[in-house]
Amino acid sequence: MDNAARLAVFNAQVANVRALKVGIVQIRRAVNDGLRKGNETQASVHTKVLAQTFCSWAEANFSKVVHTPHGFTLVEIGEVKRVWSEQSLAAAWVKVVDLGLKKVPAQRSGFAKRTILAHINTYVTEPALLRNKVAHGQWRVALNRPNTAVNAALTASMENLDIVEIDRWLGGHERLAAIIESLIVSPERTFARDYWPQLSALEQFARDSSLWTLAAKREAFEKKARR
Repeated sequence: MDNAARLAVFNAQVANVRALKVGIVQIRRAVNDGLRKGNETQASVHTKVLAQTFCSWAEANFSKVVHTPHGFTLVEIGEVKRVWSEQSLAAAWVKVVDLGLKKVPAQRSGFAKRTILAHINTYVTEPALLRNKVAHGQWRVALNRPNTAVNAALTASMENLDIVEIDRWLGGHERLAAIIESLIVSPERTFARDYWPQLSALEQFARDSSLWTLAAKREAFEKKARR
């Protein structure tokens, strides 16, 4: 890959991210329509599709960030892609953080890494696990990796998956990606200056969104219908 190819990939992923975001909006409408009508099957089916679409968007968005012009070197991009291919998307996120923090003053990097990695686990690793099960046809009951037994923990997570949880993933991922992008593009200036406000905004979102519930969403629809 040369810089011209990097720019082409970046532009392609910008287009993909936009298209997938439109898809997310449309699928959310279908989920909400099912909730308003009390059609649990419609809401459940579209929620699974929404989870898959979110994860597709997340992968495209990550690729866009990695290929951002004036960010990583071509060698560094190759390292990230190799980790992604050989391990996982979550591992590639960690690689991005490691590469970026090498360019940040040492006194800032330790705390930054711990906090960013915690959010990667919440907004990247956990959604990817459910997405993989959904993508492999395990819509109701999740199996273990070799498909030799039921994975009780992931099955419970699958049963509890709803639009509110996916909205949390989306909002958290967008804020996390903004932090990573500033780390990649300007580690010594923009990241060092804006890291704490950006992280504070992400953590405030995490606190606020932890109070969101599907029951409250249903109640809001019912109140609106009664007006």
